[in-house]
Amino acid sequence: MITNKMVEDALTRIENPKEAAAARANRLKLEHMLKHTKAMIMAGHKNLPVSAQEREAYNDKRYIEAIEELYQAIYADELQKGYREAATTTIDAWRTQQASLRVTI
Repeated sequence: MITNKMVEDALTRIENPKEAAAARANRLKLEHMLKHTKAMIMAGHKNLPVSAQEREAYNDKRYIEAIEELYQAIYADELQKGYREAATTTIDAWRTQQASLRVTI
């Protein structure tokens, strides 16, 4: 049985999308920063062919750190999506429950 408190919590999550928006914005920013980091590292190896520049970039500590930051951002974004989907599912189930209660009355 879905309680009113559960529905209120779900509505609060849906009505306050700031956390989800911040997580999404951070993810997008870090996706672009990963490309920027790669380019900056490659620029430091202009004397090498492009394939060797890429190899150097992928092996660079800064690139690996950028990947880890992106991983954390993706995790936070996907977590927010999961919370929102769970909230929507809770509300949908509550609606069905309420409709069933009205039919039995």
